[in-house]
Amino acid sequence: MKKEFYIPFKDLGKHQELYPRAIPLIGRIFEMDGEFFGEIKGYCDEFGNPTEGPPIEAEIYH
Repeated sequence: MKKEFYIPFKDLGKHQELYPRAIPLIGRIFEMDGEFFGEIKGYCDEFGNPTEGPPIEAEIYH
């Protein structure tokens, strides 16, 4: 079973500063307690090519 990972939209800017070549592909978007989260389906580079994602320790909620 695949584990789902989520990132709050307010942290996307910080994520891009830490990992500029790993753009998260957002699937499902939902709101919880007034904050928006996106489900990370994978990662791509700036040209849309699939890439490896950052290490899981990168403040991604799961």
